[in-house]
Amino acid sequence: MAQARTRQVIRNNGIVNALLPNEDFFKHIHLNSKQEVMVQEWVRQYQWSTRVQMKVLRLARTIADLEGSQQISDQSLWEAMTMKRTKLETTKQRVVQ
Repeated sequence: MAQARTRQVIRNNGIVNALLPNEDFFKHIHLNSKQEVMVQEWVRQYQWSTRVQMKVLRLARTIADLEGSQQISDQSLWEAMTMKRTKLETTKQRVVQ
C-alpha cells in the first residue's frame, strides 16, 4: 500500500489520487477505446452521474497503483465499476426499506 501511495505522489506532484483536482487527474489517466466503451455502457445502464464516474475512475487508478501498473487495466476498471455498482445498489436497498 505504501508503494501505491508513493507512485501516486510521484506521478501527481505530491498529491494522492483522492485529492487531485479533476483537471489534473485527467492528465494522468488514459483509457483505451475498449475501456471508454465499457464505462459508457455502465453509465447508461446504471444512470451514473458525473460524480459517480469520477469516483469509479479514481478507484480504478488506485487499484492500478496497488497492482504496480502504469496504466489502468481492464481488470482494474472492471473491479472499480463492480465495487461502485455494488455499493450503490446496497445504498438504494437501504433507502427503500
